Amino acid sequence: MELQLLILLFIAGGVGGALYATTQVAAPLFVVCIALLFLPTLGFEYQGVLLPLIATATVSFLPVLLLQWIQDMKGGKLDSSVLIALSPGAAMGGVIGAQVVSFMSPLSFKLTLSLLITLLLYQLLMSRRSIDTKITYLGDLNNHYLRIPIGLIVGAVSIMAGGVGKVLAESLLAKTSVNKTHRHATAAGVALFVTIAAMVGFSVPAMPLNYPQAGGFIGAIAWLPCLVLAISQLLFYLLCREKGNSLD
Repeated sequence: MELQLLILLFIAGGVGGALYATTQVAAPLFVVCIALLFLPTLGFEYQGVLLPLIATATVSFLPVLLLQWIQDMKGGKLDSSVLIALSPGAAMGGVIGAQVVSFMSPLSFKLTLSLLITLLLYQLLMSRRSIDTKITYLGDLNNHYLRIPIGLIVGAVSIMAGGVGKVLAESLLAKTSVNKTHRHATAAGVALFVTIAAMVGFSVPAMPLNYPQAGGFIGAIAWLPCLVLAISQLLFYLLCREKGNSLD
């Protein structure tokens, strides 16, 4: 049964990595949804599985985000000042979100996931229609007095939904003065800080892991599934990077 689970995660991670490379849709969102759909067929119960699943999927995406951040920094594709302004709050939000997941109800997960999916669909619609509202409700985040709370909300809500912060950060940046060409890379940088902070939070969860098959865990992170996901996501991200087209 464990082998079947690892095969499922490798396939889901591969598809998620390829999807991120071509469309910038964060892989953990995809992996969490696919795993929740197929876990019952492998004999796994939903009871207590939400915490280790979100923790494992989130942390496994760290190598991809780190690689992208290094490449974006070298290419000058991100707005460093905005990233610095948002990262402290986003990091705090990542830790808080990881702690909240420990005792979060399935209903709360569904609500936050629905919010992120709605934002994602809105982004895709706007990008296909080439719409840029040019309305900057938040203005310059570098000097905005709410930059810490805004970053905190991005980190906490994203982790609670099984994401890493990219979808919410990118939706937020669309309402600021950040250049449109810098939004993808800056949002990915915010997601990197959220993921690193969440890894710390998941390593020492707020509540003990309530899962019968709790062997091979570091806190709430299942190390072997995390390794399988990390390898498959990074491999297919590298294979499919810059292979997309205007139809993606």
